[in-house]
This record gives sequence, C-alpha cells and structure tokens, in this order.
Amino acid sequence: MTNVTIAKHSPSIRRWRGTSKVRGGLQAVWAGKAWIRYIAVILVATLLACWLTGCAAWAQSTPPPGIPPDAPPPGPRVQGLMTEPPVDMPSPPPKGSGLPLMQYRLGDSPMDEAGMFAWTKPEAMKDWNRMPMPPGPKVATEYAWFMTMIPVGPTGKLENDPYMLFKNAQYEFEVYSGSDFLFRYGQMQEGETTSLPNKPVFLSLEGHSPDKPLFIRLHSQRDSVIAGKIGPVLYGSQAELKLDLIKEDVLNGLSLFIFFIIGLVCLLMYFIHRDIPANLYFALFSLALCCNQLFSLRSLVFFWDIYSLRMYTEDLLHGVTLYLAILYFIHVLKPVFESLIHGTGLVLLAAGVVITIVRLLSPVTFEKYSGGIAAATNMGFFLLCTLCLTIIALSFRRQQVINDAKWFIAGFSLYLIINMIGYPLRLFIERNMEFAKIAPLEFIQVLNNSLDYSLLFSTFFFGIISFKRYAEVYRATRNYNRQLASWNQTLEWKVKERTQAIQNLLDHAGQGFLTFNEQLIVQAEYSIECHRLFQKDISGLRYVDLLYPNDAAEQALCGEILDSVFQEDELRRDVILSLLTEEAEVLGKRVALQYKWIPGLEASCGSVLVIITDITARIQLETQMVQEKQVLQMVVWATKHYRDFKNIVEEFRTFALEGLNELLCREIPEEIKWAELSGIVHTFKGNFAQIDFMNTAEGLHRLESQLTGWIDAVNYTAKSLTPCSLKEWLGDARLLEWLEKDLRILRDILGDRFDSENEVVSIELDRLRHFERLVQTILPEQEARIIIMELQKLQYRRFSELLDTYPEYTAKLAERTGKEIYPIRIIGGDMLVNPDRYAAFARTLIHVFRNMIDHGIETPEERASVGKERRGTIGCAVSGNEQQIQIRLSNNGREMNLMEIKNHALDKEICTEIEFNAMTTEEQLMLIFRERFTTRNTISELSGRGIGLSAVREALDQLKGTVRIESSAEHGTSFLFELPQLD
Repeated sequence: MTNVTIAKHSPSIRRWRGTSKVRGGLQAVWAGKAWIRYIAVILVATLLACWLTGCAAWAQSTPPPGIPPDAPPPGPRVQGLMTEPPVDMPSPPPKGSGLPLMQYRLGDSPMDEAGMFAWTKPEAMKDWNRMPMPPGPKVATEYAWFMTMIPVGPTGKLENDPYMLFKNAQYEFEVYSGSDFLFRYGQMQEGETTSLPNKPVFLSLEGHSPDKPLFIRLHSQRDSVIAGKIGPVLYGSQAELKLDLIKEDVLNGLSLFIFFIIGLVCLLMYFIHRDIPANLYFALFSLALCCNQLFSLRSLVFFWDIYSLRMYTEDLLHGVTLYLAILYFIHVLKPVFESLIHGTGLVLLAAGVVITIVRLLSPVTFEKYSGGIAAATNMGFFLLCTLCLTIIALSFRRQQVINDAKWFIAGFSLYLIINMIGYPLRLFIERNMEFAKIAPLEFIQVLNNSLDYSLLFSTFFFGIISFKRYAEVYRATRNYNRQLASWNQTLEWKVKERTQAIQNLLDHAGQGFLTFNEQLIVQAEYSIECHRLFQKDISGLRYVDLLYPNDAAEQALCGEILDSVFQEDELRRDVILSLLTEEAEVLGKRVALQYKWIPGLEASCGSVLVIITDITARIQLETQMVQEKQVLQMVVWATKHYRDFKNIVEEFRTFALEGLNELLCREIPEEIKWAELSGIVHTFKGNFAQIDFMNTAEGLHRLESQLTGWIDAVNYTAKSLTPCSLKEWLGDARLLEWLEKDLRILRDILGDRFDSENEVVSIELDRLRHFERLVQTILPEQEARIIIMELQKLQYRRFSELLDTYPEYTAKLAERTGKEIYPIRIIGGDMLVNPDRYAAFARTLIHVFRNMIDHGIETPEERASVGKERRGTIGCAVSGNEQQIQIRLSNNGREMNLMEIKNHALDKEICTEIEFNAMTTEEQLMLIFRERFTTRNTISELSGRGIGLSAVREALDQLKGTVRIESSAEHGTSFLFELPQLD
C-alpha cells in the first residue's frame, strides 16, 4: 500500500516502476520477516555512520581557506593543536582558534646549574623537530615538549586580557615563556602520575613576552605520544574563550534539558501507574543520561568545580546508566537470551562499582593500570553494543515487538552502531597511522561528536516514547478527573438530597427542633413544627420569652438555669439539664420538652438542642383510653360477676325509688338522717367504683359533697339563721339517671337484652367480637390476653355438644341397614372448646360412624352365629386435659381383615406387596385412611367411593392430631383420636 501511494504522487517512483524485477525483489525482502527489515535498517544506519565519520575526517584534512591547493598540508591536528606552523603570520589567527605548535621534542630536557631547562635556551632551538611527527613505531616516553609562538597583531602586542585555554587538561603540564616559568598543572613528579580531572584550565598570558617562544612540558605515564598528550589548546581573550566553551555546551545542555524532562515525565507517570515498571526504568535511565550530560558541560567550571566529583563517579554512573538501559531493554523487548543480557548488565554495573572503589581507595594502583582498565572498558562496551544489536535482530525474528521497543531501538540503534564501529576504527588508526588520513586524537574528537549527535538524535525517539506515555497518562488522568467530577457532582447531589431529606424528616417528624446559643437566642435553623407551635418566626428571639411569654418569674428562673448550662462541665451540665421542666403550655397546647447539649469546636461554643413535642392529642387520647379502659373493666366485671352486678343494681334502684325518700321522710333528727344517708351513699359509691360505673360513682360523689355541705352549714351557720331540712338541701337527686348512663354503656356493647334476665347473660355474637377487638386495641397485651380468654369462654361450647347429633343419626342408619345397636351414649366431653376450631373435624366423624355401621357391626344373624349378642355396641368416649383431647370411637363388631386390606391396596396401587409386607400391623390398618381406599367393590349410598376416611385424616392433619386403630376378633375395632387443645 505504501509503495503504491508513493508511486502515485512521485514521478521518480513512476519511472522506477519500469524495473519490475528489482522492485519486486525489494518488495519481497521488505515484506518479509521483521528481522530481515531490521538487518536492512542496521546496514543503512552503518553506512550513514561511516559516511558521517568520513565527512568529518575529510573536513579535518581539507586545507583552510586562503592556502593554495598545491601548498604543503598544514599537517595533522592533535585535538586542536596544529602541528605545522604557517610560513608567516601577518595577522593573528581567529579568536578562540587552535594555537599552532611548530616544533616538538620527546623526552625531558636536562637542567643547567641555575636550574633552567636547557631546551628553553636560544642555542637549543636548532635541536627541535618540526611538526608533524613522522609515522613510525610508537615511543613510550614520560615527557614531551612542544614549542610555539603566540601570534600577535599589527601592533606587535598580545590580545587584551590574553589567555590560553586547555580544554581537556587530563595530564600534568607546565608552561614556560622562554626560560621563565608561567604555570604548572599537577605534581610533575617523575615516575608518578596524579589522577587529574579532565577539565578546562585557563592560563593568563599577562607575563608572556610576544617575542619569546612558548614551551609546554607534558608529563604522563598513561599512553604513548601517538595516542596524544594534551587536548585542544585555544588562545584569545578570557571572555572569548569562556564564550567558546558556552557555545560548545549548547548541544549538551539541550540534551540535558530533554533527558531531564523525559525522565521527570516518566517518573511522574510511574507514580501515577505503579503497575508499569518500564516507566520507572526509562525514567531512571533518562535521569542517568541527564547526569552524564551534566558532567560533560565544561562551562560549569565558571560556577562549580564538579570535575573532581565527575572523576570519581563517572565510572559508577556509566555502569548504572547501562544497567538501567538493559533493564528497560529487557522489559519492552522481551529479547532472546534475556538472562545473558541481564547478566552482562550486572557485570557492567559491578565493574563501575569496582573501578570507583579502586579509584577512591588506591589511586596509585588505578593509575598504574589505568590504560588496561580503559582498554578493557572500551572493549566491553564494544562487545555490549554488538551483543545488543545481535539480540535485537534475533528478537525481531522471533516475535512481534511492542511499539515502545520499536521507538527505543530506532533511537538507540545509531548510537550502538557508532560505538560498535568506532572503537575498532580507533584501534586501527592508532596502529596504522601511515595509512590514515586523520590523526588518532582528531578521530577520537570526531567520534565523540558523532556520539553526541547520535545521542541527541535518540532523544527524539525517547521524546516520542515519553509523549506516548504522557498521552496515555493524560487520557487516564482526564478520565479520572471526569470520573471524579462526576463522583463529586453525585456526592454534592447526594449531600443536598440527604440534607433535604433530613430537613424533610425533621419537618415531618411531628416534633419541633431548635437550638439556642449562650445568649439563649434561637438560631436560624429550626424545623417547621416550631413555626406551627409558636405561630411565628422564632429566629433571633430569646427561648425563655417564647416558653413563658407572660410569666416573668418563670423566665428569670429558666434563664438562670440555662445560663449555668454553658458554664459547667459535662457531668454537671447533664444534671442541670435534667432539672429543667419536661412539660409546658404553649398557646393553649401542651408540649413535652427534651434538652440535648451539642458541643462546638470549644467547650464554651456549644449550643442546646430543644426537642419540642406537641402532646395535647396524646393527653386527650390517654384520657379517652382511661375512660374506655374503665368501660371495658366495667363490662368484664358485669359479665363475669353478673349475679353480684344484678344485686348491686337492683339494690341501688330500690334505694333510688323508695329507700331515699323513706329515709328523708322518717321522723328522726336531721343529723341522724344525714349520718345514715351518708353511710349508704358512701357504700354505694364504693360498690359502683369497684365495678367502674363511673357516672354513678361521680354522681354519688357529688351527692356526698352536698351532704358534707349541709352538715357544715348546720355546724358553722350563725345561730340566728335556721338551716333548711336535709330533703330541701338535697332537692331532686337524679340517682336513676346516673345509673341509666352506665347501663346504657353496657347495653351498647352487650346488647339491649343484657340485663333482662336474672341469672343468664345474653350477648349478641357480633357485639362480643367487637368488644374483643376493642380490648386488644386499648389494653396492654398481657392484660388484654387475660380478658379475651375470659370473653372467649363465653362463646365456647362443650366438646360433647359437637357430637350430639351422631347418636340419633347412627341409630337411624343402623335401622335402615337392618342392623341392631344399643343407643349410643357420649361419655365425657364436658371441656369447653372453641367450636370454630373443632367443628370441621367433628363433622367428618360421620364417616367413622357410618363405616362402623356398614363395615364393623354385623347383622343380627351373623352376630348370633358367632355367639355374640344380636345388638351391637358403638361407644363414644371423650376425655382430655390442658394439652390434648382424646376421642375413642369403638364398636364390638367384626375384626378388620388384613388380607382384604392388602388385596385392595395392591389393586388400587396404593403400595406394592413388598412395601405392604414390610409394614407393621398398625401401619397396614392405617391404609384405610388413604385416598381412594375402599373394600367395597360397588358404590352404595353409604360407602364405596374411598373418600370418607381420607377426609377424616385431612381434617385431623389440619388440627395436627393423630389417630390409632386397634382391631381384634374379641373386642372389635376402636379408633383413638388425639387432638391438641386449641384456643
């Protein structure tokens, strides 16, 4: 698809279509497996790296502008040190340019008696070798001398504020102006080399004379002359040299910033998603690269000397960086030979740690073997790059690679390739200088620059990985924020809903809720019931003024108590609140008051919650319930003790009609009448109060008060006044009206015929049921249960009454079937039972009586033939206790035939023969209660359908009763029913 699209828009690709065989072959290769494409990419990147390296070398060897093409080449550079002096120097070199070194000598100069180096004297100038150094075998030397002339301008003077800059001062050196010493860097002790940080060193040339040569004496035991002794040396003003360092650090600074941002973003993403360890590895790897770039900044020397720290930590930092890269490499690529890669990373990390420890603890040993350590380090890194590239190719061949791995490999492959080919080329150039077009140190500089650019190139791909990670986290965070916003909105809505629900609950709780502060001022939050009770807005009003609007004394007392509530501790506060009145009257309504302390942020900032409940209706209801309870008690007593009730009523009625008037008309002193009448009235009042005839009792109480008033008048009235008689004082006493009011209540509940009989209470059933429900509603549960039990006994019947119809019915049935039986007599059954509970079962017993006649009792002839009386006997005995009722129905007829029962059970498929044989005799007899069981082959008026006894069993099961059958030839058959006592 890609080739087609490109061909459509590109004329060059259209022309390329003509070479179908070549195009088809390339397409087949590209469409092949991933590892083939990866090898192709590596080859292209290798060619690109070689081309860049060649271009850089060619640029270094090209003559500078202004020199004729046929002029002798200026010679190789040694990291910025020109080795061939120009013919003349009419003008100074460009500012900040490399300082040309014209001549050199290997070894160290002897010293004269004055302590001056002989090679610095004018007469020794003829013994110097001109640059460049000729190719030849390497010479191991500890010292080397270089000589040059500082260029001057037309005025013959040096630059203003002239300086020399040694960019990479890794070795010891001294600088002489002619024979005059100018500067020393390091100890310069023969046989020893002090570890020095590779840092920029500035040297002021204020003391140098332009007409004298400048000598540089180098000291090192680390490598050969060919490998190089000193880095680039620049000349110019101090400001220009510093600016030059800053310019060179721009690239590294940009890489540092990018790696820092990438590491920080990935670290933040890891903290957000800790389940992705690749984010952590990549973040730490980027931060480690950031530290490497930080140590490579030369311009930091202006602010902070980090080179000593760099010297001791760079090996450890390199090991950590490589190990983190390998961890990320393993995690995203899942390569083949994963354990091998991981082990290599651990070896490199351990090597960095060991080198750092050796450098710290034994610098002499480190200096002694520094060359070998450097070679081993470079070789190890070369092998690691080669191994990584090989495993990447194999991993691409084996499986599909995730996108992060593709971007990481794309960004890091160029760096790996340059390292892989750079180290062998360096070794080749150092050992075959005669064939190389570039000096070893110049190649190292080109290689370092190429690595810097490749690392910067890789940051683009690392940035893509970080951007993808950031995009994922951004999307996840955005979704989380949306979800949180949704949750927050839902929570706010729920809080609002709960608040409104609580407010509605308080407003409709039937109670008033308000709070007041230390000044007893009602706060703005109160329920709507408070507004209904006080009939106005109570916010900002004093609580005591609301409670006692017209009673100043009560206001002062209540206010004093409430003031002390806000000044006491918690224990005493509860005691004080309990002393406040629990009831009050508000605008004609009776209310209950309950006080609660609500603590605030501080003990003195609390408030008091008042719960106000309107109990007016409750008090009225309680009064009504008391009255109704009295009525119920009156009804119960009247029905339970009807004879005593009739006696009291008749006696009082006789007294009201005849006795009172007779007493008042008797010719006896008024005081005696009063005493006798008072005794009678008091006795009647006690009797009627006992049976809760409250109207009569209250009337008699008023009559007593009248009698007391008369005697008081007699005893305390002035003697000049003659009191009226007792009869005149009492006037027309309506005793029967009081009695009729109470009797009317009884008649409304128990019926008009209630008190019409002398000894029997007559109550309509519907009124009795209504009275039971009334008792359950008004009275407490335990008291109501007792009364209802007594009332229910009024409608209970003797159990024998439920069987009263069977003796006559059974006699008629026996007569109709030609059988003779003695009259049935029901024995026992005097216990009272609820007919509603047992009536259904009692009605089903008709089937048992019918079966006794039809199956049990024989004809007179059959009975006579076996020696029995012609008349059979059917018995019915009922007995019981508080837990159960036992009913025995028996007959002295024939025994039940088990074989016949078996045959009919098998015929009706009620059971199998095996099941029947496994049963006990009692279980076999019980089969007659199964549905559809019958021993009759024909259906008659009496039997044959097989549903009679099954109906008995069903009714018995509803009562949770049991039945047992006993049958023998001597005594006949008996059915023993056991029923539980049910209310």
